[in-house]
Amino acid sequence: NKTLFLKVLIHELIHSLDILRMKKDSIIQMISKVMKRGNEGLAGYVNDPMELNAFYQETIFGIELEKKKFNSLQSFIKYAYDTFPLFYRENLSSGNKQKIFKRLAGYYTKNFA
Repeated sequence: NKTLFLKVLIHELIHSLDILRMKKDSIIQMISKVMKRGNEGLAGYVNDPMELNAFYQETIFGIELEKKKFNSLQSFIKYAYDTFPLFYRENLSSGNKQKIFKRLAGYYTKNFA
């Protein structure tokens, strides 16, 4: 599926861009966190700030490809959030879920309101 391939490509590209913006000390800290994350299981992976950003950007990219229109903030947030993979939504902390909702609201305001 071409769309799935593009979404995965965007996800990994976001990781690359995030790493390019980091300073050397931050990269070392990130590697340490990734290694530690293995002990935290899926929830540790899902709630990592870099994954949060990559999944968000991947979701927005998919929505932009669809060129779907939304007539309310609530319908947009529900649709966008439901687009995140189920394993991601099931393991996302409530604090990070709120961060995603806030980013989605900002995106909606900028692009649909």
